[in-house]
Amino acid sequence: MIPRVRQEIELIKQSAESLLKMSEDWPSLRRNAQIIMIFARLLDFITPPLEVEHGTDTEDPHSLP
Repeated sequence: MIPRVRQEIELIKQSAESLLKMSEDWPSLRRNAQIIMIFARLLDFITPPLEVEHGTDTEDPHSLP
Protein backbone atom coordinates (compact mmCIF):
# COMPACT_ATOMS: atom_id res chain seq x y z
CA MET A 1 0.00 0.00 0.00
CA ILE A 2 2.79 2.45 0.90
CA PRO A 3 4.53 2.20 -2.52
CA ARG A 4 1.24 3.09 -4.24
CA VAL A 5 0.79 6.10 -1.93
CA ARG A 6 4.34 7.24 -2.68
CA GLN A 7 3.63 6.97 -6.43
CA GLU A 8 0.56 9.15 -6.05
CA ILE A 9 2.54 11.73 -4.07
CA GLU A 10 5.14 11.83 -6.86
CA LEU A 11 2.36 12.39 -9.42
CA ILE A 12 1.03 15.29 -7.36
CA LYS A 13 4.52 16.81 -7.18
CA GLN A 14 4.99 16.43 -10.94
CA SER A 15 1.63 18.08 -11.60
CA ALA A 16 2.51 20.98 -9.33
CA GLU A 17 5.83 21.41 -11.14
CA SER A 18 4.01 21.49 -14.49
CA LEU A 19 1.60 24.11 -13.18
CA LEU A 20 4.52 26.20 -11.93
CA LYS A 21 6.10 26.13 -15.39
CA MET A 22 2.83 27.13 -17.08
CA SER A 23 1.98 29.92 -14.64
CA GLU A 24 4.71 32.45 -15.37
CA ASP A 25 2.20 35.17 -16.30
CA TRP A 26 -0.56 34.08 -13.93
CA PRO A 27 0.33 34.90 -10.29
CA SER A 28 -2.74 33.30 -8.71
CA LEU A 29 -2.17 30.00 -10.51
CA ARG A 30 1.50 30.13 -9.55
CA ARG A 31 0.61 30.64 -5.88
CA ASN A 32 -1.86 27.74 -5.97
CA ALA A 33 0.78 25.50 -7.57
CA GLN A 34 3.21 26.48 -4.82
CA ILE A 35 0.63 25.55 -2.18
CA ILE A 36 0.05 22.18 -3.86
CA MET A 37 3.81 21.59 -3.90
CA ILE A 38 4.07 22.39 -0.18
CA PHE A 39 1.20 19.99 0.53
CA ALA A 40 2.89 17.25 -1.53
CA ARG A 41 6.18 17.76 0.30
CA LEU A 42 4.37 17.46 3.63
CA LEU A 43 2.73 14.24 2.47
CA ASP A 44 6.11 12.96 1.33
CA PHE A 45 7.60 13.79 4.73
CA ILE A 46 4.89 12.15 6.86
CA THR A 47 4.39 9.03 4.72
CA PRO A 48 6.51 6.08 5.85
CA PRO A 49 9.16 5.23 3.23
CA LEU A 50 8.28 1.55 2.97
CA GLU A 51 6.04 -1.04 4.47
CA VAL A 52 7.91 -3.34 6.88
CA GLU A 53 6.37 -6.57 8.10
CA HIS A 54 6.33 -7.10 11.85
CA GLY A 55 9.36 -8.98 13.10
CA THR A 56 11.64 -8.17 10.15
CA ASP A 57 14.97 -6.43 10.33
CA THR A 58 14.66 -4.34 7.17
CA GLU A 59 16.47 -1.05 7.62
CA ASP A 60 15.08 1.89 5.71
CA PRO A 61 17.80 3.98 3.98
CA HIS A 62 15.55 7.06 4.06
CA SER A 63 14.73 6.98 7.76
CA LEU A 64 16.20 9.45 10.19
CA PRO A 65 18.85 8.16 12.62
